Amino acid sequence: MSNKTSATVESDLNAIHFLDVKSVLECINFAVLSCLIAVVGLVTNAVSLVVFCKQGFKSTVNVALAALAISDLCSLLTVLLIDAWQSPVLQLFAAPVTATEVQHLTAGLPHGCFTRITCWITVYITAERCLCVTFPLQIKEILTPRKTTLIICFIYAMVIVSLLPEYTALYLDWRWDPVSNKSLLGMAYRLDNVRFDGLTFLMYSLYMFTSFLIVIVLTLILILNLRSSARWRLGITSNYIQSHRVSNREHKAIKITLTLALLLIITFCPTILVTTCGFLVPGFSVTGQFSDLFFLSWSFVLMFDSTNASVNAFFYYRLSSKYRATLRRLVSSCYLPELISRCIGRPSPSLVAKKINK
Repeated sequence: MSNKTSATVESDLNAIHFLDVKSVLECINFAVLSCLIAVVGLVTNAVSLVVFCKQGFKSTVNVALAALAISDLCSLLTVLLIDAWQSPVLQLFAAPVTATEVQHLTAGLPHGCFTRITCWITVYITAERCLCVTFPLQIKEILTPRKTTLIICFIYAMVIVSLLPEYTALYLDWRWDPVSNKSLLGMAYRLDNVRFDGLTFLMYSLYMFTSFLIVIVLTLILILNLRSSARWRLGITSNYIQSHRVSNREHKAIKITLTLALLLIITFCPTILVTTCGFLVPGFSVTGQFSDLFFLSWSFVLMFDSTNASVNAFFYYRLSSKYRATLRRLVSSCYLPELISRCIGRPSPSLVAKKINK
């Protein structure tokens, strides 16, 4: 009897210790790291969107990258909403809600939706670059800005529709909580199918895993095509400077493609693992037996997702001379000097120059 009692006490102590560690890690991940990364990402994606709008949408690449920036912006907004639901401030005010459940339905599912959209837009961008190398003369007829816009709209619609089963089965409702002795706003099921959320997790992981495989395959094809194309061009090009410029452009294309593929694989692998566990492990869900471990795992996933959605602008600036030139022109000659001049009440040099020219 004493052995059973001591084992029970030890089990309770381990559970308490796990909850303490979980609270600390979630506070760091939600309230600090992912929040800071998301704020930086909102700024960088907004800047990228302005740059692409300034460059125009006559290029299919700009259309796809602008759509990617919009998806990342929406993803980061849901990250901030998740962080708000997990904030210790909400617990201090003792809001009558089950924060984890409300967060899952109002922010968690939309966040997963936009991360999947990001994955498939990345697939399209990689496929487009692969076609550019494989069919360099026919690419403008195969893919036009209008066709690219339709493909992007289809990607958004395809992923958003996949959320309908989840929202069909779940809704927010008031439930009596015997622990706090009051009604709390939380999730409720319209259907008596507890495994329905696991099916959504499986679809989620399949979307991710499929996009990973496609990106990897297309990247390998692109690298092989670029190498063969480079050898062919160097063989027929007599001008050394021209061939050197061609090889430099191809090298940058390889670097950009590899960067996108590696970033996608590294940052989204944890997402695949967690969502697959949600389907394979009974109780690993929002309201299941292992809900604490579920939300702890997702706090790390959220940090990786925020990173993926926030760093694209830095790679654009580093690898794209056109992006870099447009951004510098916007900052140096338009917005920043005029903004500073308005703040200090003095005319900007650009405005003075315009008046002198007139």
